[in-house]
Amino acid sequence: MTDFLHLLDLASCLASGQGATVNEIIRKYEDVYTSRSSVYADFQNLGKHFDLLVSESDERRGVSNREVVHRIDSGSWDRFRRRFIQNVLSDDDRLLLSFMLESLGNLSPLVGAAGDDFISRLQSLIGAMTVKPIGSGSYFAMKNADNLLKLLQAQDKKRSLYIKYNGEKRLVWPLKCFMFSGGVYCFVMNKDGSRCYTISVPRIESMLKPLQVPDKKRPEPEIDIEPIFSDPFGIVREEEPFTAVVRIDWDQGCYEKEKAWPDSVSILEDGDGWLFTVRTHGRYWLKRWVLSLGTAAEVIEPASLRAEIAGDVKAMAALYDAQPS
Repeated sequence: MTDFLHLLDLASCLASGQGATVNEIIRKYEDVYTSRSSVYADFQNLGKHFDLLVSESDERRGVSNREVVHRIDSGSWDRFRRRFIQNVLSDDDRLLLSFMLESLGNLSPLVGAAGDDFISRLQSLIGAMTVKPIGSGSYFAMKNADNLLKLLQAQDKKRSLYIKYNGEKRLVWPLKCFMFSGGVYCFVMNKDGSRCYTISVPRIESMLKPLQVPDKKRPEPEIDIEPIFSDPFGIVREEEPFTAVVRIDWDQGCYEKEKAWPDSVSILEDGDGWLFTVRTHGRYWLKRWVLSLGTAAEVIEPASLRAEIAGDVKAMAALYDAQPS
């Protein structure tokens, strides 16, 4: 029998809209099949091991338009994928994997290279999912991955949680877990839905009770959370939104503009530099970004942020003018 992964690939090929003729399969998998009989043998294996029936369609292709096109019914393929993933991954695994895939999509432009529907295609195969982060000395390791899982479960089922955070007990409705600037956060809503705010997952001191079955349906947030996740500096909300314009010199700007910026950021060529314009809630993180670029970046507006950065630069210069203690 052909190996397991190849059978999966063959089934996917046959379940595609175009199907495949035997000769097309031999050409595509020339290192696997050497004869028509070996292809038909794997058609039987798909039925025997995966319960997937390969049928002959009325369509013909190939030489003299006489080669039969073989297909697997799309409904059968969808049912197989759901069964397969459910057998391989637990509900908790699917939740965690879903979180990691979404985080990857937000953090890496490489995901975009696979197409706009890369994450949705993976999630359609796997469903709601999660895989626990590794517990070694990795940069991405989390000591309290169990808290993340509980938040994801509550987010998925629209349930509330009792947590201890910053020394106080809180009932929260988790709305969205996410990664930002290397940290893991959750955007939550308070008990009556009147306030939404961000908490740091590693700073949760304890989960006081298991997942709550609420007395009433979760209230709808008073704000639309989708635009929040299009703000590269303001996912951790600090203040009312403002528009910032930052000029970056040519060389550094050529590098910065290639990052995976959301549509909310406008980048225009400006003589020997670039103008970055963004509407954001994130004064703190925007300032950190500008300062990290040194003399290559200059805040044009707002004037208040420009003055604030100027004060920070003077304080920094004074710090380095003094002798270390």
